[in-house]
Amino acid sequence: MSLRAKIVVAVALAVSMMGLLGLRLAHIQSRALAEGREAVEAGREDEAIDAFRRAIRAHHPFSRITYEAAGELIGIAEEAESRGDVQGARLAYASALGALNAVTVYGVAPHAVVKDAERGLVRVRGGEPLPRGPEPARPLGKLGVGLGLLLVLFAGYRMLTPFGVQTTRRVILDVSFFFAGMAVFVVSALYA
Repeated sequence: MSLRAKIVVAVALAVSMMGLLGLRLAHIQSRALAEGREAVEAGREDEAIDAFRRAIRAHHPFSRITYEAAGELIGIAEEAESRGDVQGARLAYASALGALNAVTVYGVAPHAVVKDAERGLVRVRGGEPLPRGPEPARPLGKLGVGLGLLLVLFAGYRMLTPFGVQTTRRVILDVSFFFAGMAVFVVSALYA
């Protein structure tokens, strides 16, 4: 097997593993969401809050279940608030907000559910604002994401197209650019 074929197999295995991880997280999320809804129907609020929190914590990209579970938590909080159960409402609002803050990338424009949870938590706390630190501007993160993606695409294209003689030096250089681009992309995405 040639070096190029080995690289293609390695990349295919990496993509397959990421796909399997995504499927596993989607399964965990949907199961936890179903458990939470069953617990709400049975009147077990503590179990429902825990299940919805687990559904949010199993967040993966392009997941709609994350915000559905957060919406369910806010629904539990609003119901507890209407009953006069301040502790239950505070627990549900804080669970929704804490779980969403744990899984979302810093700097991403917050979803409407996040704003609802923040407003509800402030209301339950008696109007006391939530503690916040300064939000630093991070323009380099977006630049790094673009640069990393560009490096990955450039090196991947060079690895898969046979221009001229394939020397060991060129293959090592292309693989190095590919993984450097992936590293820059991941670090910048986490930083942004």
